[in-house]
Amino acid sequence: MKIVVSILTSFLFSLSLFGQALPEGKLIYDISLGKDANPQMASMMPKEATVWFKKGKSRFEMTMMMGMKNTTITDESTKTSVTLMDMMGNKYAIKNKMGEPDAETKKMLENSKVTPTTETKTIAGFKCNKTIIEFKDKTGTTSKFDIWSTKDLDFSTSGQGGWLSKIDGAALEFSMNQGPVSMTFTAREIVKEAVSDAKFIIPTDYKEMSMEDLMKMTGGR
Repeated sequence: MKIVVSILTSFLFSLSLFGQALPEGKLIYDISLGKDANPQMASMMPKEATVWFKKGKSRFEMTMMMGMKNTTITDESTKTSVTLMDMMGNKYAIKNKMGEPDAETKKMLENSKVTPTTETKTIAGFKCNKTIIEFKDKTGTTSKFDIWSTKDLDFSTSGQGGWLSKIDGAALEFSMNQGPVSMTFTAREIVKEAVSDAKFIIPTDYKEMSMEDLMKMTGGR
């Protein structure tokens, strides 16, 4: 799960770097599961996610199974992100410093393989190119996923690290594994609209803890 969170927060950090073509607004993603997903589990998984962005900040919001809510707020100016987890009323805030991955994640990024391809498809009205990402976790298991990105949105990769800095353009579709479940996020709609600054305020009723402590508490890894 640590790797999943690292990949997700890195991707969300990149969303805060949209340029003048889209200074503020939101992206709505459809979420689909892999073919091997258990039907009962699939019925409890989220069907969409929303990202708001403004002035170097972004907010990702997704409602998980059993009412659990996951929100990640990133800030390009401070190179930080905060993941807010509301687990049936138990609220936790996990802070991350972008550009400073832990040893496990850093090793994974250094050993990852990034392969651009010539495959293209249109997503939310934008022509996208496919890039294949491969990496190994600490158990030696190889994971592979695809990222579809477009050059037709004014986008900057400055300040990004790892394989994300090698992606040419704005990623409009990406996949990741959450335990045995493969999830694919595909942009359905990109909307230019005014976004309230309140979207990027960190609530005070969340208990701050590290990802390691959260994993120990929930029995994850």
